[in-house]
Amino acid sequence: MFIGFIGIMLIARLLVPAEIGIYSVASAVTSIAQMMRDTGVGNYLIQECELTRERIQTSLTIAIITSWTVRGLLYLSSSWAADFYNEPGLADLVKSSVSIF
Repeated sequence: MFIGFIGIMLIARLLVPAEIGIYSVASAVTSIAQMMRDTGVGNYLIQECELTRERIQTSLTIAIITSWTVRGLLYLSSSWAADFYNEPGLADLVKSSVSIF
């Protein structure tokens, strides 16, 4: 969290006011997508009493499928978000954030 806080401070210092709004929207969209991606697989693995190899493999498969689905939806919806906010640069920013996923 501390590194993230420092990163936000640096970004706020480097960007002009108009770019901060674009960055904030892209960050919010990406954060929502990240929350959707976290389906509770980690919690399941921690709480499972009988953890077998098959259950671990199934959990990993579910996590990969969910992650790639959310990534694809985010990539495909980036143009829509840019049109909605009337900011062409937003699509590129959201698409570049997809590579982090």
